[in-house]
Amino acid sequence: MPTLTRRRLLLAATAAALAVGAAGAAHLAWKRWSPGCVPGPASTMVCAASDMTRLPNHGRVPLDGPEYDLTLGGVHLDAARNEVVGFQIILQRKASDTARLSLTVTDLKNPKGDILPADPWIERFLAYYAWVDNAGYTWGSPTEVLPWPDFYPDALIPFQASCDPTPKTPPGSNDLHPPSDDKPAAPPADAAQGAQATQAARPAAEGPPPAAEGPPPASDKPDAPPADTPTGAQSAEAAPRAPLTDFPLPTAHGPNQAVWIDITVPRDQPPGLYHGRVIVAAQGEKLEIPLYIEVFGATLPDETTFQAVGEIYDPYVAEGVKPDQLGTPRWRRTAWCHQQLAHRHRTVFIERFDGAAGPDRPAGPDRPAGPGQPAGTDRPASPDGAAGTDGAAGTDRPAGPGQPAGTEGAAGTDQPSVDKAWATYVEAFGPALDGRLFTPEFGYRGPGQGVPVSVWRTPWPQGYNGSLAGPLTDAEIEAIKGRAAAWAELVEAKGWDRTSWFAYIFDEVDGPTDHGAGFAATDPAHDATIAMTHAQMARVQRALDEGSPKRRIDLMWTSHSNPTIWSGKADLDLVGTIRLWAPNAAAADVPFLTARRKVGERVWFYHDGHPSVGAHAINASGVEMRTWGVITARYHLDGHLMWAVNLSDPENPYNKPSYKNSDDRFGNGALIYPGAMLPTIGHQALDEPVPSARLKAWRRGLQDAELIALARAAAGDKAVDPLVERMIPRALSEGQGRAAWPSDPAAWLEFHRALLRLASP
Repeated sequence: MPTLTRRRLLLAATAAALAVGAAGAAHLAWKRWSPGCVPGPASTMVCAASDMTRLPNHGRVPLDGPEYDLTLGGVHLDAARNEVVGFQIILQRKASDTARLSLTVTDLKNPKGDILPADPWIERFLAYYAWVDNAGYTWGSPTEVLPWPDFYPDALIPFQASCDPTPKTPPGSNDLHPPSDDKPAAPPADAAQGAQATQAARPAAEGPPPAAEGPPPASDKPDAPPADTPTGAQSAEAAPRAPLTDFPLPTAHGPNQAVWIDITVPRDQPPGLYHGRVIVAAQGEKLEIPLYIEVFGATLPDETTFQAVGEIYDPYVAEGVKPDQLGTPRWRRTAWCHQQLAHRHRTVFIERFDGAAGPDRPAGPDRPAGPGQPAGTDRPASPDGAAGTDGAAGTDRPAGPGQPAGTEGAAGTDQPSVDKAWATYVEAFGPALDGRLFTPEFGYRGPGQGVPVSVWRTPWPQGYNGSLAGPLTDAEIEAIKGRAAAWAELVEAKGWDRTSWFAYIFDEVDGPTDHGAGFAATDPAHDATIAMTHAQMARVQRALDEGSPKRRIDLMWTSHSNPTIWSGKADLDLVGTIRLWAPNAAAADVPFLTARRKVGERVWFYHDGHPSVGAHAINASGVEMRTWGVITARYHLDGHLMWAVNLSDPENPYNKPSYKNSDDRFGNGALIYPGAMLPTIGHQALDEPVPSARLKAWRRGLQDAELIALARAAAGDKAVDPLVERMIPRALSEGQGRAAWPSDPAAWLEFHRALLRLASP
């Protein structure tokens, strides 16, 4: 492995490869303002940045380190095998006219002749800048974020579609696109007509129309959103999208445009130093930027060591899939694309949807009964989301067999056989649970080939949110027991042995919630209410164990309460009941949870803010979501939960990517975007989800966690833990004051490099 000095010399030796037309005095001044940048075609300045940098669409580009100093000759990356590493090329152009630029990446080769081919292992994404306002992150403990209001990048629009999960022999149908009478509704009359009309008239291969970006701000740093930022919903047909070949600069919003580049290193790639080029071209000129990647001998595992789960709400309404299309080829395709995206990012997406395409789901007048399903009446959307999600029963929704109103029938209790009862569910989710979805047969390329999802939520209602009004009835408990038995029978029949299961039935029912302080601890009824609630949890876990005695199904506990407040208190203590602990990060009591894990229980955490865990807002650096994985590994935990990954404004998800406008954690609820609604921001629709920079930061931390595990196995805890603890001195319940982890990307780059050295043979 070359030292930093040797790398500087290596990069400097290739500086002559940077060739472009003459640069004027303005270029020289700009270069001094943004060190490490070089002049490019069409009067641009070209800069490189790490995947942790989050910059608005104007202003200087700071230098993350010599690895990104283009004046030294190029970009240098380090990676394990089976790891994905990303970086950014940031283009600046202050000219009054608009130029269209292209960016391509060549194959990478080492001196021995080994090749890391660009297709399919290198992906390019165009960053979309959203106007970030109401973004102070004052919820909970004060959390430091980047200055706002301003335009920040998050949605990463792929240059080329990456999801085509059509199996060679698709289950149930050979057509995974919707039939002609299954098209989504037309956009509303008040949708972004200007952007849509311009897009419709534009050849597909030309990329997005410049006008769709909105008007330029009044100054270099805008202080208000543009008046005609596209809004309104637009659905899209499931149709192939032409690759994005070029893009405009400057945009109407500002002079800077980031292009994100991901490089996946195959697990069998020979170690060594690989060299290729990033080519930026416009107006007959081009700039060739040397690109180096040092591939180490360490190989990240295909089966993830840590469980990272994100929830899908209202599946998949924003993608133009109607609730009555559940179980159809189109719904399956959409679900598969989401699962493949999650798998490439070492996470699992779970549908927050009871009985999704399974036997629990009652039929209605516009939704025929599926195989083995009882016919029933339809019900409207619940407060949580679309029709079919877990909401309260009404006059048009009778109670299921053996259940009170508000829940659905016990899975598999009145069906003639496992195969018939679960046919639709198995068709939709079986490929993820047996690993076929993550194979080339289903068009998958990336980490975890052939490996099923590591963890899965059983498809039952999450019927109790925020509080519990009273004890569950015996019928409800028996229904849960019946579901567990039916699920165990299905898992046994299908051989889904590599996945762990959990039941998500209660959510934040024993303490404060996001919606208020809850009941006060000084309330005389407090302990009695908690005792009743915890007793119901114990009844539910016993029912799960009785229904599925051989296959463990853990009841997940989520709460803003630190569980130690009940330790040793009769009728309150959850020890002996809960086996999957998932408090929010601030309530994640390290000594308590460490002890629970030592006796074989699982321990997760979920979001909060500083000083417990990194912020998940858009106006936060890429370091923040990266901390999640490293914190998990630092404290020897099992995983973590992101409460929602797609819950944004239904009509304007790219510009309002939060579950509610009043939440000042901008982006809370969304880590992916609906490809079907790209026309609302002037791009051609894409029949797959669009990732975010925060999703990639999440993966970066999970990859760090895998490297920590490999390094511990190779070099021992004593060699690795001090390194990890320097990066994360304190977090979770140990956090005090400001965030303890470094915010400088250079520190994280060196941390990653040190782990690679320790983990490599």
